[in-house]
Amino acid sequence: MKKVLMISLAVIFFGCSDDDSLSGRYVQDVFADAEISFDIKYGEGAALVGPVNDLYLDVYEPKGDNETNRPLLLLAHGGAFVSGTKNAIKDLCIAYAKKGYVVATMQYRLINDPSILDKDSVAYAEAVVLTLSDMRGAIRYLRSDAQNANTYGIDPNMIIIGGVSAGAVMSMNVGFLDEDDKNYPQYLKDIQAESGGFEGNTNDINVSSEVQGMIAFSGS
Repeated sequence: MKKVLMISLAVIFFGCSDDDSLSGRYVQDVFADAEISFDIKYGEGAALVGPVNDLYLDVYEPKGDNETNRPLLLLAHGGAFVSGTKNAIKDLCIAYAKKGYVVATMQYRLINDPSILDKDSVAYAEAVVLTLSDMRGAIRYLRSDAQNANTYGIDPNMIIIGGVSAGAVMSMNVGFLDEDDKNYPQYLKDIQAESGGFEGNTNDINVSSEVQGMIAFSGS
């Protein structure tokens, strides 16, 4: 499965060309290690119950790489939306960085009352909606930087999102859900409207949160 994901991503980036791209960068390890920038604030938000907290992401770059226009993978950890940290998928981020990607792993709002899992499925769904705001905010933050300072050498037109378990659920919703989707329940639209609208209120950066692809490692 891991090899299939690597090759699939390479096809996205290079198309069906006749060169040797599929045997090198983005598929094989071409760097020995990753350079990590920790705890970069990309926004803030309040959980369903609780105060407003700052939200952070980490960025993994191929160590020693000279490219400045690299595809970005934005990945989210699992934990049923009640637990987990961005550090939980550190090994996965390093693995992709060694292949030449820039990888970011994000903190997002968690349900801070686990009893919701047992007694209130509506509140649980509402809490998950807030995480969509966070992922869109992280996308906008990284795209805006790429279009301006380009601190991390990212191609703003090649952003892929994904995650493990809960992170995969989040990514699939961010990638596939349309604002006018008729199958999107009204009560979820209402909580979204109260939390900054479709784009959310994690930050007020005014760039697109569109992505070019999604990966679900599990949980989709």
